[in-house]
Amino acid sequence: MAKNKRLSTWLRSGVIEQNIKDTLKSTLDKLHSICPLNISRTSLRDSLHDNLYHDEAFRQNPAYKIIFNWFEASSQKTRSARPVAIFKKTRLYSSVVGQ
Repeated sequence: MAKNKRLSTWLRSGVIEQNIKDTLKSTLDKLHSICPLNISRTSLRDSLHDNLYHDEAFRQNPAYKIIFNWFEASSQKTRSARPVAIFKKTRLYSSVVGQ
């Protein structure tokens, strides 16, 4: 839990504004390469996502708004790209029921 708090504090320290790139992936790659904590890219992405979605004051900075919009666009793309399985509903008939 302490590592998550340190990661959140590090993300709020202004490191994002200094290292923002053209895409979400390249920004996350850059942040991961300079992060002083031993964390995975997934942990970094999840922590940044949580900060952006759960703290509106954090999201007010223009650099953070750009990243927030990237997350929004990627979540919409992911939702529409998921395969959907449709199962035909069938009724079960039994002559034993009710006798």
